Amino acid sequence: MLNRDLTDYNQLNRTPFHMPGHKRQNLTGVDLPYEKDYTEVEGLDDLHHPEGILKAAMERTAAMYGVDRTWYLVGGSTVGNLAGLYALAPYGSEVICTRVMHRSILHGLMLAGYRVHYVMPDYVEELGCYGGVRAETVKEILKRYPQSKAVILTSPTYEGILSEVDKIVEIAHAAGIPVLVDEAHGSHLDVHFQNGERSDFPKGAVSAGADVVIQSTHKTLLGLTQSAWMHLQGNLVEAERIDEALDIFETSSPSYILMNSLDACTDYIQKEGKTLFHQWKKHLQSVEECGKAFHNLELKVYNAQRDGYQKDPSKILIYEKHGRLSGYDIATRLREIYAIETEMATENYCLAMTGPGDTQSSYVLLLNALKEMDATLDQMKEKTIDLCQTVPQLSGGEAVRYSLAEASHMPKENVMLKDCKGRICGEEVFCYPPGIPLVLPGEEISEDMAAYLCDLEAQGKLRHGKKHPDNSITVIKETDSDAKDLDGILRG
Repeated sequence: MLNRDLTDYNQLNRTPFHMPGHKRQNLTGVDLPYEKDYTEVEGLDDLHHPEGILKAAMERTAAMYGVDRTWYLVGGSTVGNLAGLYALAPYGSEVICTRVMHRSILHGLMLAGYRVHYVMPDYVEELGCYGGVRAETVKEILKRYPQSKAVILTSPTYEGILSEVDKIVEIAHAAGIPVLVDEAHGSHLDVHFQNGERSDFPKGAVSAGADVVIQSTHKTLLGLTQSAWMHLQGNLVEAERIDEALDIFETSSPSYILMNSLDACTDYIQKEGKTLFHQWKKHLQSVEECGKAFHNLELKVYNAQRDGYQKDPSKILIYEKHGRLSGYDIATRLREIYAIETEMATENYCLAMTGPGDTQSSYVLLLNALKEMDATLDQMKEKTIDLCQTVPQLSGGEAVRYSLAEASHMPKENVMLKDCKGRICGEEVFCYPPGIPLVLPGEEISEDMAAYLCDLEAQGKLRHGKKHPDNSITVIKETDSDAKDLDGILRG
């Protein structure tokens, strides 16, 4: 195990005339693991050219998922998405990509110069959020754009909703093209324990046969924040291309503390995962059972197959049934009254994100808080919001006026948000979390979206790809000369 290898190295008592500058001494007095902060010296391997202890650690993780190869990532799923997209297809290729994506996918698409055909996932009215991508939708788009070289998905979503990855993989592979899945929220889905038994959470992208799968271990497993890994299987994507991409996008000074946490996560999950995951699922079942007795709050935990979507139960969605509290209100009450900090809130729901590190006392605290909140809502009569009516439709392609590559080179200007209706967006605009772009560069801003962006700005929830000192947004300039300049730029 990597931790043992690093401990053994420390016992050699070698004097470090090399990086890092603290020389494994805690001179600051801050409680940080300086003694385990190494660099690539003889015996400690090199993440960008692994031949020793890091190679062995990544092979252990690959075996846990049953994939051909695994790379440890010290820049989160973000660096995995960038590198995976770079390696996926030739520069400038046509690709099919879900419109509901993390902004790191958007950045990867831009850097790869891809011409993107967006696929819209279903909007799940019951949940008030976007769900998974259907295989039939991908099949139709692939027929329309047969030159597409790859399919790019996000599954599960931030809310835990899965796409039909297995069917989509069949369709893509029949056309001879790979599938990349940003599975940042699904590192717990396809693990195998020491006895070979698989986790009984829903099947993820690895089991579905996706070619490249990126997962954040710090989100749903036991890795430290910023730790992640990327898996490869099959022969449609070259491992050497991923190596090359990681050389470009990932730091050349990877943190051994983060890499140690990844190997430790693998070791612990294999040995103790069966018991740990059983307890996790048991707690989630208790949450759902308790929620059935609520009069005012509604908890969405397990899958609702009758509604045509599959959901990872580790994400607890909390609603107020009668429109008297928004998700923001629920999150605020949990924080300020009960000292419970949730993962995310929208107008429609509050998201409580669970993980293998949650204790029984944590679940008891959450359920007692929700019980008390549910009881107090009996006295509240006035309806304040319309659930599932607040987020305007994201563009599925019909509002795209310029490609990402074109938009990135076009002359731009800033206009006030109140005046942005009908303009072509020149930047990414999003809320964080979840970091899903509401408007992409090159998209026309609809009237509904313009109003929504103004509302978000007033609430302090709007984020931009660029800094804005006022309530403005970057848009494409509207002049004939600019269009001629763009034509010259693209022609080179």
